[in-house]
Amino acid sequence: MRGEPGQGKSTLGQYLCQAHRAEFLPNDAYRSRGEPSPRIANPRLPLRADLRDYATWLAGGDPFTDADDDSPRKRRWRERKQGSLELFLAELLQARSGGLPASVETVRDVLHRFPMLVVLDGLDEVAQERIRNRVVKEIDEFAARLGTSLSAPQLIVTTRPNASGMAEPSAETFETVALARLSANLRTTYLRKWADAQSIRGKDRRDLERIFRQRSAEPHILQLADNPMQLTILLYLMQKRGSSVPSARTDLYTSYMETFLDREAAKTAAVDEYREDLEEVTSYLGWHLQSLAEATGSNGQMPTKACGRRSLTTSSAWKRTPAWLTPCSRRLRIASGR
Repeated sequence: MRGEPGQGKSTLGQYLCQAHRAEFLPNDAYRSRGEPSPRIANPRLPLRADLRDYATWLAGGDPFTDADDDSPRKRRWRERKQGSLELFLAELLQARSGGLPASVETVRDVLHRFPMLVVLDGLDEVAQERIRNRVVKEIDEFAARLGTSLSAPQLIVTTRPNASGMAEPSAETFETVALARLSANLRTTYLRKWADAQSIRGKDRRDLERIFRQRSAEPHILQLADNPMQLTILLYLMQKRGSSVPSARTDLYTSYMETFLDREAAKTAAVDEYREDLEEVTSYLGWHLQSLAEATGSNGQMPTKACGRRSLTTSSAWKRTPAWLTPCSRRLRIASGR
């Protein structure tokens, strides 16, 4: 399952797991705002894992503890020789069950005795090339061991579009499903559901809907609103600022980027550590792309590698701290590249 940043890959994976899980529970045991719909005719027992955790585990770390990433223990990590997904899932089950014993045999028994849905989330968050290659190799081998019968587990891997030639699971084994952008009807439905979730009613709700309709006529607003995460940020800004949401594109994008980087910094340590540099680089690239469009009449787009070269030769942030280029650019490449 492939989607751009903020299109809802992880959310959709979690939703699928909860929808399947709900079918195994008594009617009153599902503790959320409502039972997921539609109902699943042939439910599968769901199992979800973060591939970022799997990559950490393969590298020799322990993703199931709260140890500081900069602790001496991390500097002594040694990549695991035995790193099958079954072995990782066994440790995941043991860690999340409160310490109940689980082994590779336990995982294999469950996978073969029950119809399973296995969701491996966030391949794009595995940025180190050598570890990424091994993660993909282990996924392909795991898929081969699952078999192809009707009762075989269903395996889903989520990732972003691959702009850097990183390894991906075999196209002969996996079918690629790409998430589409939000249509006008879906944007309206999303606005209403978001307002419901935020308990926005009455005049405040009518004002929000009016502001959104008015601002959606602006091309740069419309471009942001076709993505669930970006639409959420826009609605948040509109609710927070009302009619004073920036009308100038630069001010609007500044507010948007602040909220966007808040989200990414919470997910990725490198983004948090080098945030000031990222802000300088994205500002510079925005200026450069706009200048290019005005000077040449182009669509204001550049290949990712060209953006990197331009930044390396011009931006003081990239000259000053080139070590942050790889982790941050792989995390933010597509978002900043738009």
